Amino acid sequence: MKHLIFFLVLSFTQLVAQTVVPISSIRTNNANGVPVDTGRTFTVRGVVTSANQFGLSGPASLQDSTGGLSVFGDLFSNRVRIGDSVQITSVLTHFNGLTQFDFRRAGSTFQRLDSNKISIPQVVTIADINTQLWNGIEAHESKLVRLNSVTIVGTGNFASGTNYNITDASGTMQLRIDNDVASLINTPIPSGPIDVIGIIGQFKTTAPFSTGYQILPRFVSDLIYNGPPAILDPIAVSNITSTSFIVSFSTMRAGDAQIKYGLTSNLELDSLRIIEDTTFHKFSISGLNPSTQYFFRVSSTNQFGTSTSAIQTVTTASLNPVTGAINVYFNFPVDTSVAIPRNSANGNVSLAAKLIERINSTSS
Repeated sequence: MKHLIFFLVLSFTQLVAQTVVPISSIRTNNANGVPVDTGRTFTVRGVVTSANQFGLSGPASLQDSTGGLSVFGDLFSNRVRIGDSVQITSVLTHFNGLTQFDFRRAGSTFQRLDSNKISIPQVVTIADINTQLWNGIEAHESKLVRLNSVTIVGTGNFASGTNYNITDASGTMQLRIDNDVASLINTPIPSGPIDVIGIIGQFKTTAPFSTGYQILPRFVSDLIYNGPPAILDPIAVSNITSTSFIVSFSTMRAGDAQIKYGLTSNLELDSLRIIEDTTFHKFSISGLNPSTQYFFRVSSTNQFGTSTSAIQTVTTASLNPVTGAINVYFNFPVDTSVAIPRNSANGNVSLAAKLIERINSTSS
């Protein structure tokens, strides 16, 4: 009978933990700004608005129709993508003003319900963020928002892990450039009014946790303003043959596209230009020599200026399908049924014999 009672209690506990609750219902704070339900386990559903954009440990963030919530831990942030609809169970914690799930805790689970959901940033003012009820329910913390017509206090380029004051007609708060948002680091700080999209965070080390709100852009395209095209990484090289390759790249803002290439960093061979006002650009370079390294650089221009990449390199393929290829060998059988054509691994190979063969084929 005792065993039966224990089983019933355990089952009831698991049922309670799996009951899905609105995010706003676990966001009630005490007079210090600390969640009253800290340490309890909850299950919520929401759409992911940031994943590993702020590093593998996060925090990531998700939101439902009632509020937003941060999630700390790479077992979540590195396994989801922006737009995923998820159900997540974890322990509610608090870190320097930020209410979050700690996904490192035992029993934390999540389930992906759907993907490619779109979250439209809520348009707010700085005053809306600074005056949200920290002694109650923080309406904007961990949500994806948009601040229109703000000015960033600063000159030069954005630095890694740095806070910048931003202002609008209603007040002042901080914009945080996270260490892991590589697309923003070292890019020019806009000199005029811009719109900013980002996740609302908070960082204050002592109670009461009534201030310290920050907006964290996730990538360079979260800063919206008129300016040069701004080339986005990575610049992709594909369809490499013995005589050609394709270069494609994207820009944050629309512009035309140009590529210069050559056998040296002087890019002395040729220059191509596509006069099309777009953010996706693609060049096909042909008439090349096999097994040859080429240097190239891309640029894009619009009415506000020109953005230029660093010099890149690519080597054309060899005429011999073996020479210059990366050959993979295993000393046991391999399944090549799903391999890309001409990209199969070699199985049942004597690795010692293969190594001797390669040594003997070398020349001084």
